Amino acid sequence: MFERDAYIVGIITSHDGHQLPWENVAHPKSVLMDIIASPFHKLLTSNDCPTEEDVQNITQFCAEPAEKIRNLDVEIADLQERFNSLISNGRSLQSQLRVDEHLPSSFMNLLLPKEAQQSLLVHVSEMNDHYEEVSNIIDVELINLQEMIQTVSSEREAVQSNFLVAEHLAILSPIRRVPTELLQEIFLYCIGDKQFQDIWPEGGYAFEAPVVFGRVCSRWRRVSFSTPSLWSSLKITISRVAGAVDWAAPGSRKILRAWLKRSGRLPLDVCLSASRTCSAEELERCHLLPWPPTLLPLETHHFDAADGLQ
Repeated sequence: MFERDAYIVGIITSHDGHQLPWENVAHPKSVLMDIIASPFHKLLTSNDCPTEEDVQNITQFCAEPAEKIRNLDVEIADLQERFNSLISNGRSLQSQLRVDEHLPSSFMNLLLPKEAQQSLLVHVSEMNDHYEEVSNIIDVELINLQEMIQTVSSEREAVQSNFLVAEHLAILSPIRRVPTELLQEIFLYCIGDKQFQDIWPEGGYAFEAPVVFGRVCSRWRRVSFSTPSLWSSLKITISRVAGAVDWAAPGSRKILRAWLKRSGRLPLDVCLSASRTCSAEELERCHLLPWPPTLLPLETHHFDAADGLQ
């Protein structure tokens, strides 16, 4: 069985509540230790619905650090505004103070007597000295503001890291507390009006509804696997294109068997699609798939190549 088939089989046939590979997100070691130390670590490492008691306890647990983070955010925003304002005002002030020391000599010779020219040059020099002084003051203040922003940002990061505030508050997200019945309706709405669910679409088996629901978390996997109407229709495409699914392979049969099992006792809508270039032998191999007895023989009247099949 190909590596891809083994991966897909792992996705569709897992019925337990253990985390699957896509849920194992890489975290820094320190963060993982903080998660383990949290009194709510089970909720932090799953998408389970918190109880009302959990909601109250988490709200209380996060109240003080969350308030601290909000205050620090306000302080950071204020410092950043001062920083931006100083840059803007400083540029404007510097442009007003800066005077060209190299005034055209012809201009001064024509309009000003020698003593006035000398006085003007002294004044220009004083203005430029003042410009340098103001520029240095602005630069120092900008550096101080940058250091203050960095200090407050580090403090905010420390509070977040020590208490994992964002992660704990995510447990209170409304989607975590959606009732199972409503979650099922949302899943069905995502499928829409499609008459048949392609069991292996072009985009990949694991990336479209209803299979993709089972890749989010263990709860969504349980809900989707236990909603027969999500699995009561399917489309199988038989193709000679390179890389096409071999539906007679053990892995493909296992995928189909799991799909059919999830449909429960609901009536099945099945679409078998094949190009006209497929031979009768290739179509006949579909009878090797684990269909329920009520689906045999398959309808094949749309395929010219299957005229000889019974």
